[in-house]
Amino acid sequence: MACSAAPWLFGFFALPTMDAPWSTGLHGLRAAFWLFNIGLSLMALLTLLPLGVLQLTAALEHGYWFARSAEFMGRPIIHLLIWLRVPGDTLFACGALAFAWFVFRLWVAPRPAAVLPDAVPAGGTA
Repeated sequence: MACSAAPWLFGFFALPTMDAPWSTGLHGLRAAFWLFNIGLSLMALLTLLPLGVLQLTAALEHGYWFARSAEFMGRPIIHLLIWLRVPGDTLFACGALAFAWFVFRLWVAPRPAAVLPDAVPAGGTA
């Protein structure tokens, strides 16, 4: 699991801090960061948490076998919760596309670094 998350963590935290020619065009990376986080939050809050609570109560009342059975998973509320995952999945997929576009732009057409003016010494003029 840690190996698969390493490229994403490098992309989000290390790339923006490096002094490189593309460091001025981080809009795609920012969009990807927020789309990933909002999408994962929606998936967790709209589907995974309610479904987990329903399965926990079913497992405590009837046993683990019932919480994983086709009878339990075929309930209309379960189908609704599964469909409620679609908005979060869609935002997450848009974040993946934004991140892929950001990386693609780095390879194809990197931007030149912004030229900053020389610093003015304190209490004086340049």
